[in-house]
Amino acid sequence: MLTRRYNLLLIAVVVLAAYSPALLADFSRYDDAALAESYRAAHGFDLRRLFIPFSEGFYYRPLIGVSFFLDKYILGLKPSLMHLENVLIHLVNAILVYFLTRQIITLEKKNESAHLPLLAALLFGLHPINTESVNWISGRTDLLAGMFIFMCALCLLKFTELREKKYVLLFFAAFACGALVKETALALLPGAFFLANAGQRLSEDKNGLNTANRVRSQSSVLLTAVIPGILVVLLFLCLRFIAFRTNASRIGLTLMAFSNDWIHSLFVMLRAFGFYMKKLVFPFPLNIAIMEVDPLYEVFAVLLLAFCMYVATRRSLSSAMFTSGMFFITPAFLIAFGQIAWTPYAERYLYITSAFFIIAVVVYLGIKLVPARNSWTVVAVMLILAIFFTSTLLRSVTWKSDLTLYEDAVEKTPLSKELRAIYGELLIQKGDYAAALVQLEQGRSIASLDYDERFDLNISYIYYKLGKIDEAITLSKTILLKSRNKSVKALDSLIVLLKEKMKSAGRPAEENALKKEILLYARTLFDLNHDPRLLFDISVLSAELGEKNDVIQFYRPQAAP
Repeated sequence: MLTRRYNLLLIAVVVLAAYSPALLADFSRYDDAALAESYRAAHGFDLRRLFIPFSEGFYYRPLIGVSFFLDKYILGLKPSLMHLENVLIHLVNAILVYFLTRQIITLEKKNESAHLPLLAALLFGLHPINTESVNWISGRTDLLAGMFIFMCALCLLKFTELREKKYVLLFFAAFACGALVKETALALLPGAFFLANAGQRLSEDKNGLNTANRVRSQSSVLLTAVIPGILVVLLFLCLRFIAFRTNASRIGLTLMAFSNDWIHSLFVMLRAFGFYMKKLVFPFPLNIAIMEVDPLYEVFAVLLLAFCMYVATRRSLSSAMFTSGMFFITPAFLIAFGQIAWTPYAERYLYITSAFFIIAVVVYLGIKLVPARNSWTVVAVMLILAIFFTSTLLRSVTWKSDLTLYEDAVEKTPLSKELRAIYGELLIQKGDYAAALVQLEQGRSIASLDYDERFDLNISYIYYKLGKIDEAITLSKTILLKSRNKSVKALDSLIVLLKEKMKSAGRPAEENALKKEILLYARTLFDLNHDPRLLFDISVLSAELGEKNDVIQFYRPQAAP
């Protein structure tokens, strides 16, 4: 049997190896690049503005802001170091899972199951469902929130065993930090009740208390565990109310949709629950853009819900861990309505749940199967770990490049216009115009209520790069027509394209006609964006076309302060 030190070393080596490709990755186009730019442009480190911004807001996550400011001043916002930070936080969480599992086994008095903490930590550290949170720098909210929540659970179980008040204080501090990293951490509150209740029962059995003492002891533990949690929730709500002058309406829209048709909303939540539970056991296929799921998950969810209610009635620590983990799925139900995030479903929402789920399953099955442990059990466990390691490693390779990530997403979500548009742009940057044209034309053909000019703009650019200037001009004029002469990008594109065509104009009449077009589009563009750099082109073209009075007239209003 490996000692604890070697267990932790093995966890570190395996987890770091699985996520090693992330260390070579750049900022992902999937929010990371914009996030880094926003912190790079920020002046100074103002804690008051982080915690009390007095602005419009939606997410209240001040501690994640502190984390990224530290990245700016300590790590220089270097993507490799920020990716390493994510991986190290995940490693810390895997180690916390190890100690959580060990604490449960200690309370259960199952010393013969000493191998289970290592197994739980490896399963969590390598579970493919967690690759999005780890490889995505912006996914650090899940990592940090998970770290504080796992600390909370460990402190709570330590308190039920040792009754030392320092663990209550640590629980309060960790819970508060978790809530200030990501609001879904508040879902620990009901879970804390189950954990404290189960831990207290084991402590009572261990100390042999009579009925009267059991009641007093149980009341004391539950109050000590739950009251700090309630205080944290109230503190968070107060800070959020003070921090934002007005709140974003997306949550309100979701709640309105729920109240307008609660039966439909119930089925939406059941579908999400069934889908996420399946993902915990079988996470494939992995995808950053899960837009819809099979309605049959609603039927599956009914059975699962009955099972979860049965588990919640059990009084073991493994059942308490399972029930606590289920509470962390519930915030994702609001996302499934499609009002809050751009993807109604996401793998990262299972990060915290996966730890609780894995611990519960490993402890329960491990203890039950210890007497029957044989070579087949070992082979099955090693096979699962090998599949998890390989899948996580390959997924980390996919996340290393925007091109491979969005290629994978388009393959798995082919009817997403947004993904087609982004993937087409990435192919253009690569210089693969033929492949980009295929993606853009397929994306343009997907039905939509709104006209998305990005497809035609990029196709026009490809025509330009391929030397098809006339086709590019025709398409740009189509964009302008569809936008009712309001597309700044189409006007800018037309000016560039017409100037390019003017280089090959053979006759003065043709050249003058092109100049008139350019002048018309330049004036229209100036009316939209008031860019003073356009005034030079307008004046030169007007003078060349003999419209000197128009030049004076055009400049006169611009001279006013």
